[in-house]
Amino acid sequence: MTATTPGILYIAGYSRCGSTVLDIMLGAADGVASGGELTFLGDELADPTRTCGCGEPYAACPVWGSIELPAPPSEVAAVTRAVEGGVLARRGRSAGPEERARYGRIQRALFAHVARRSDARWVVDSSKTARAARGRPVALSVEAGMDVRVVHLVRDAAATAASYRTTGSNWAAEGRGRTARFPVARAMAGWRRANGVAGALREEWPGRYLELRFEEVVADPRPALTAISELCGHDVTAAADLLDDGRAVDPGHLVGGNRLRRAGPLRLAPPAGPPPLRWDDRAAVALLARPAPGRARASG
Repeated sequence: MTATTPGILYIAGYSRCGSTVLDIMLGAADGVASGGELTFLGDELADPTRTCGCGEPYAACPVWGSIELPAPPSEVAAVTRAVEGGVLARRGRSAGPEERARYGRIQRALFAHVARRSDARWVVDSSKTARAARGRPVALSVEAGMDVRVVHLVRDAAATAASYRTTGSNWAAEGRGRTARFPVARAMAGWRRANGVAGALREEWPGRYLELRFEEVVADPRPALTAISELCGHDVTAAADLLDDGRAVDPGHLVGGNRLRRAGPLRLAPPAGPPPLRWDDRAAVALLARPAPGRARASG
């Protein structure tokens, strides 16, 4: 990997899996840049009201303010959705060859920019594998020709359900969408699909896939970061040293992600057990979050 052709540490899984926490931790290592949910960069740049994880509008951000992509933000968003949304169906052939080629140019320019600005050999992309981004890791590999290593982060299904019930939708909280009906049932169906898509890469990408449990990562980050270091051949354990010493980790310049990215430096504490679920939420977990391909498991 070089500063102009970085590798990608892709965090796959479902919303609320802890991807922002892991993204921030990985970004503490030398030669690694936190990117956040880069699948949404075009959408974010197209909206002047949106801000980077550093708190600045994207136009004023020291990382994103100088980015030059081979298409305007609205086109970046449209091409990204078209290719990544269809890539799992015959490897993206629902998008035409010109659109797929444009996608490749956009993504290579995006990651090269981050690598140059951060002097990084690896860029973290925590777009996950839910909904519109479900095909992103394959698209980045097949259509953009990038070296993608997948870290499949799985959070307990019952804890995910409790998070949705307690805090609601991040997009709705930011005024970008409405709270859906039956949020927990929808979340559990999404949990199964997203983890199924990520888990299927275990056999397709031997040597480029790693599954981790969120609860184990936050309880003791060092084994997880050591395993990721082995996955990519680059030491990413710096955050473990910082957190062991009681120091915080700077969130950097994350795109998208949950509200944690604007909460200041990261300090870890083992997660408390989820609050008791309502009977209908327990039923949603039991019925909808059954194990998908891979080893993602439900409990509760």
